[in-house]
Amino acid sequence: MTFGAGMTYQQMLPILEQYYPEFAKLFARTASPQIRNMGTLGGNIDNASPIGDLPPILLALETRIHLRHCSPNDRDVNGEDDSAKDESNEHNKTSYVDELIPLAEFFIDYKKTKLRAGSYIVAIHMPLMQDNQHLFIHKISKRYEDDISACLFAASLVLSADGATIKQAKIGLGGMAATPLLAKHCQQALIGMPVDMASFEKAAKALAKDVSPLTDVRASREYRMHVAQRLLIKCGKQLTAARLAKREPSGAIILAFLTATVFAAYVRLKTKSAPPPSMIVR
Repeated sequence: MTFGAGMTYQQMLPILEQYYPEFAKLFARTASPQIRNMGTLGGNIDNASPIGDLPPILLALETRIHLRHCSPNDRDVNGEDDSAKDESNEHNKTSYVDELIPLAEFFIDYKKTKLRAGSYIVAIHMPLMQDNQHLFIHKISKRYEDDISACLFAASLVLSADGATIKQAKIGLGGMAATPLLAKHCQQALIGMPVDMASFEKAAKALAKDVSPLTDVRASREYRMHVAQRLLIKCGKQLTAARLAKREPSGAIILAFLTATVFAAYVRLKTKSAPPPSMIVR
């Protein structure tokens, strides 16, 4: 799935609702309606804020980013100056290099990215969700809506065909360091493990190897680490609950089955105890 860098949040929303429903749910908590109608996907990434809501999710989805690096000497050939239209002028020759890289390579340091003078983001490429892929997104902030994240946690987990083993894991974190990042040790601790709570509890301990959170006005480093670990365990609970719901009938189905069984037994009992038609007095 390819998104132009200039797409606004609101333009993206119906597409996300169809192909990435969990991602779409976050938009109700991201910025205000005015900002969602003006802010763009490329702008959110280019800003390189460590507390941006979208980058951790895009990292978890293994997004790739299309960059274009132009020569700083390029000039607008549509300008009024005739010399600007002269193709023989070396400065007017268009020269650029396109680059397609994983988003994880885009962020270098606090507010530093792969962009340089004359560079810009062209598009963002997001892989479509697989049938056995699960996406979990949790945002922690002081206000529920329209607030900066203290921690943005995104987990993308791909299970085996039988749903019993974690084949792939990507954990995106925001608000935890100088840049949005992938928790590589935590991811590795999950891969190949059975889908049970013990696997997630063990992986949560590995988060300390991936990041040393910062302390600011929104949260302390201790709180951020604790909440990130608990959110991973929450993802484990959500995943095991989803698997159980697939394997076992829902409560509504069980209730309907029991009701039908009891009613059928009642009908049989009434039929047996009812007098034969010849004995009924009319």
